[in-house]
Amino acid sequence: MREFANVGTNMQSYSTFKAIQKQFPNDQVEIIDYSGWKPAMKPYLTQVSLQSLYYDFIRIRKHQKIFKTEYRFSKNKLIASDLKRSIDFINSQEYDAIYVGSDTLLELKRAKNDELTAYWLDSSVKAKKFMIAASSHNVVYEDLSQNRKDRMKEAINDYSLLGVRDEASFRLMSNFIEKDDSRLQFVPDPTFTLEVDYNKIEAYFKKKRVSFNKPIVCLHLLRNTKWANELALAFKKKGYIVASLRPAFYADVIFTDLSPFEQVGLYKYFDLVISLLYQQRFSLHIWRTV
Repeated sequence: MREFANVGTNMQSYSTFKAIQKQFPNDQVEIIDYSGWKPAMKPYLTQVSLQSLYYDFIRIRKHQKIFKTEYRFSKNKLIASDLKRSIDFINSQEYDAIYVGSDTLLELKRAKNDELTAYWLDSSVKAKKFMIAASSHNVVYEDLSQNRKDRMKEAINDYSLLGVRDEASFRLMSNFIEKDDSRLQFVPDPTFTLEVDYNKIEAYFKKKRVSFNKPIVCLHLLRNTKWANELALAFKKKGYIVASLRPAFYADVIFTDLSPFEQVGLYKYFDLVISLLYQQRFSLHIWRTV
């Protein structure tokens, strides 16, 4: 899947790909070029201007270049929401093994009617199947129809490893297996093992002639956050530079033209990140992390 808006999704797929590739250096490892929906490739809608559109164009071009040079996708490609067509496509690739993860691939918000998504796979897929740092996000066993429960049980029974990254997914899987089933394990997201190349963001700073002589706070807020301007002013009065990852009139510096590899190195330079964009809950990030 090629994602142009969610850097986290890109880095998770890249890190998972590299982790498996490292484990099997003599095998052909690739990302199945499949998506159940068309990836969004559009500009930010906040504070639209000719300059912001230009930066959006640069960001998209950088993503496209990385997909060509840093990733390895399957030769065949499919974007389809039809479950049977999707499963048939995956099956036709004739893989020996398929790793599902990381990220919330097992969520059901895009599933049609009473079905699962193709990311769950099923017993008709002949490859050996492994979940690796997979997540079902907000899927709750008690809310599932009997048909979905039956389909999940069939799919789960065919996996060699049920490696999940969070307790909610662990609880969901537990409903379909025996209590002592060793296949169910917590598997940390491979993104946490990624060695960040800070040369990329430093080269960006040099090219853009960006330098910081004050502490930096990043406000990663929604378009309609009413108190955004007041919060930004409060930080500026305290001597902070206000940064944003999307167009924002209150920001001193805006980073909307970054590649995924540039953005993943950017957080090292922030003293504080305040975000409203993490699973719809308020997030306060103080430690400098990926």
